[in-house]
Order: sequence, then C-alpha cells, then structure tokens
Amino acid sequence: MLLNFIIECVLIYLDPDSSHEVVGWACRTFSTAVFFLYEQIHPDDAFGQQMIRNLEEFKSH
Repeated sequence: MLLNFIIECVLIYLDPDSSHEVVGWACRTFSTAVFFLYEQIHPDDAFGQQMIRNLEEFKSH
C-alpha cells in the first residue's frame, strides 16, 4: 500500500523528536510512505520573515 503525505509548513513547528515520531510512525505503519514537504528554506522574503516571527513567538526553532 502506497500512502502519500502532504505536509505544508507543519514539521517546522514541532520539536525535532515529535517530527521524528510522525515520520517514524508512517514508516512503521505503512509498507511505503511518501512525504511531500513544503517548508520555508529562504527566510529573506516576506513569507520567510513572517515564518521567523512565528517561530520566535512559538519558540520552536
């Protein structure tokens, strides 16, 4: 069974252990799991600056 996960700017808000658990759960639960990730990688545009402010507010970086 192939299961696709689409994750948009989600894992960045979790602490590393929780992110690892989410991915690990999918790997243990399904024979094939594919993750499509959309996470901010260039923090210099307006979207990136807002993400940095959000991360500072949530203290998740």
